[in-house]
Amino acid sequence: DGVTDISGGTFQNCKNITKIVIPSSIRRIESETFKGCESLKEIDIPETIEFIGKDAFSGTPWYEMQPDGVVNVHHILYAYKGDMPENLHIDVGDNIKVISNSAFENCTNLVMVNMPDTLESIFYNAFQNCTSLESLEIPDSVTEISWHAFRNCTNLSEVKLSLNWNTT
Repeated sequence: DGVTDISGGTFQNCKNITKIVIPSSIRRIESETFKGCESLKEIDIPETIEFIGKDAFSGTPWYEMQPDGVVNVHHILYAYKGDMPENLHIDVGDNIKVISNSAFENCTNLVMVNMPDTLESIFYNAFQNCTSLESLEIPDSVTEISWHAFRNCTNLSEVKLSLNWNTT
């Protein structure tokens, strides 16, 4: 009781873990927490989760079983998995509140992203190096855009946003 975060790399490369049940007290699963857990097939993640970091589940059978494309965990857009087709337009799901750090990092074929009015946070490096991204409209519901969220988006020429947000 009382644990709210699982720090980055905590269970990294624990090769015999097959199942994990994350309690509802956990709010954050940091980067690489379960990375390389090559037997981890089942993960029970509560809906109360607020953040999942980059590569938290990479190298696990659970992640490999996710279909290619956008991988959502409840209201979190966690990652883009697999090869990205050219000139891709993505509609972020209506229930998504968070775009995780590095979710689309290096997705050089991403041209456009439609963000829902439910979106609240865009975490660091979320779109870093998306060199084909042309324009964005960030909804009024977004209150946080973290550092380097759009770093090196060299083709980005237009951003529409409200005045209701803060940068961190």
